[in-house]
Amino acid sequence: MMTLIRLTLGFGLGIITAVPLGLWAGQSRVVDRIFYPVVQMARSINPIVLLPIATVIFGLSSIASVMSGEMEAWKHDVWDQVQLAMILILWWGAFFPVFLSTTHGVRTVRRAYIDTVMIMGASKVQIFQKVIFPHALPFIVNGTRIGMGVTWLVLIAAEIFPGTRSGIGYMLCTACKTSDYQYTFAAILVIGVTGLIMDAVIHRIELAVSHWQAAEK
Repeated sequence: MMTLIRLTLGFGLGIITAVPLGLWAGQSRVVDRIFYPVVQMARSINPIVLLPIATVIFGLSSIASVMSGEMEAWKHDVWDQVQLAMILILWWGAFFPVFLSTTHGVRTVRRAYIDTVMIMGASKVQIFQKVIFPHALPFIVNGTRIGMGVTWLVLIAAEIFPGTRSGIGYMLCTACKTSDYQYTFAAILVIGVTGLIMDAVIHRIELAVSHWQAAEK
């Protein structure tokens, strides 16, 4: 349960920041030139490498400690186990695949489509709603699928680090230390099956929003 809560928060934060910025960068060459060197450099850094640094910056602070203070955090047990350092690296893992896919999706819109709706009197908002965003949506979902895989791997590894007291990664690490190999294999199975299910769900969404691409070709 805690693993899914962390995943939802970190991955969700990555989506809601990457998609708007990707749409913006895809439509503006100036914005793209500003983002490009930063994104290309940052995305090469493994999120797990950042965890010790994030831990130094945020310590063991959690969402509960931010909302209620360090002394009252224990009263909110669930949110006290959602560390800010972990959320940061989950966001890092999700952001770049989604951002790059979104930007690419916007850039691949055929100019003829935009010119056609402009001739018909469409405004910039209408062009975005009826042409740019629908065209970019399959790319966004594809980036989401990749980002989910990266975030899932990062989360399991992050839950092994000291300071974590729950989650599948924590269970896996504890089972290894105590030589409870039946729990080790159970954790590995859960990780694999959960990853498969999440990928299958996003893949179905991807097929649903990209059915028009085959007809276009």
